[in-house]
Amino acid sequence: MGDVAIVEAFPNAFLGVLLPDQTFTKSQILRGKKFDWMYEQVVEVGRFRELLAVIGWDAPDLLQRMEAERDHEKRAAYICLLTAACAASGRAEVVGDAASGWIWLPPAILWAAWAVEAATRNLRMIGV
Repeated sequence: MGDVAIVEAFPNAFLGVLLPDQTFTKSQILRGKKFDWMYEQVVEVGRFRELLAVIGWDAPDLLQRMEAERDHEKRAAYICLLTAACAASGRAEVVGDAASGWIWLPPAILWAAWAVEAATRNLRMIGV
């Protein structure tokens, strides 16, 4: 069958690293609604547009559909698509370990400062 790539998506982490820390303090997030809330925040600040530019996708129709989407399941599918696109473009940031597994996140160049600091701190803790 040959080599097969399996890319693990973690939508809340994917969206979360794109948002600055202060985004999370500006309103109360209802339990079970975090993904849709973060998706809307990413749309509001134009992060999908930036992500597509960084991975080299010129897809204005896709961007428009993603930004207008209201269905939770379709939004989740878009994040899975973006996760795979980041991996395929070679621009994904892969985090995790062999014991727990790996997840693919947006390119680190798009990460909010808090996410970069947390990743740096974690790497220091494990001696990397």
